[in-house]
Amino acid sequence: MAAAFNALTWYRSSEHAQRGFCNTCGSTLFFRRNGGDRISIAAGSLNEPTGIKMGARIFTGSAANYVDWESDVPTFETWPPAEYFNVPEK
Repeated sequence: MAAAFNALTWYRSSEHAQRGFCNTCGSTLFFRRNGGDRISIAAGSLNEPTGIKMGARIFTGSAANYVDWESDVPTFETWPPAEYFNVPEK
């Protein structure tokens, strides 16, 4: 199991955030704001059943024309306000 932890790497993707990824296969797994105390996990990296429910759609203003909008969740054309996710701004 220790070998799996050695494959996790953080990369500073911008001046505001870091992304965690598998340095073996390149899959993006995590995201965190610099100085933040929360980590966002890529839901696609979890085994099913996840028990996860969609909370919102973001960046709908640039969505492809084939996107399926069947579920009834809030939508945002760009980033939602931080208060929506109860994430403090830094």
